[in-house]
Amino acid sequence: GYWPEIHMNIPIVAGNRFCRISPLDPALFITADEFADELISGKRSGKYSPMQVARWLDNLAKAANAHLIRARAKVADAKDPAFRRLSIDTEIQAGTATYFAEKLRAAAAYAFYRKTGDRAAVAQALKRYKASRDAWAKLSETATGVYVPDITFGPNSVLRGHWADRLKAIDKDLADMDKQSKEKPAAAKP
Repeated sequence: GYWPEIHMNIPIVAGNRFCRISPLDPALFITADEFADELISGKRSGKYSPMQVARWLDNLAKAANAHLIRARAKVADAKDPAFRRLSIDTEIQAGTATYFAEKLRAAAAYAFYRKTGDRAAVAQALKRYKASRDAWAKLSETATGVYVPDITFGPNSVLRGHWADRLKAIDKDLADMDKQSKEKPAAAKP
C-alpha cells in the first residue's frame, strides 16, 4: 500500500501505527516511539531521528519553493503548459514534504506524551498535526481541477483516488488526538 505521492493516511493515534514506522531505512532511522524512548532515557542510538528527517524535508520544501519563485520570474510565459505542469507538481511535492515534516514532529511529540503523560507534548503534537493537515489541504487544493479525481495506479484503494480524498482520514486521526488531549493523561510507562 505504499504510494507516497498520494499518501494513504497512517494514523498517529489509532494503534499508534505512524509512531512505530521508521521514516526511512530502519537500520539508519528510528521511529517516533524509539525517539521518545531515547529522550526519556538520555541514551542515543546514533540513528537519525524523525526530527532530523523533518528538518531535511523542511529544507527540501523551502528550496523547491525558492527555486519555483525564481523560475516564475524568469520564464517567458508562466501559462505555458509545460511550465504550468512543472510548477504545479513542484508545489505538490513541496507540500508533501511539509506534510510529512510536520507529521513526523507530531508523531514524536505524541509518542513522548503517550510514554510520559506530558501535557505540553500533546499540545505540541496537536499543533504540529494541524500544520501537517493544513499542508495536505493546501496541496490537495493545488491538485484539484488539475488532476483527475481518481488517479489510478492499481486496483487497490490505496493506489486510487486523489489527494483530497485523504483529508477525511487525517481529520479523523486529528480529532482522535484532540479528544485524547482533553482526557486525563495515561500513566507514564516504564
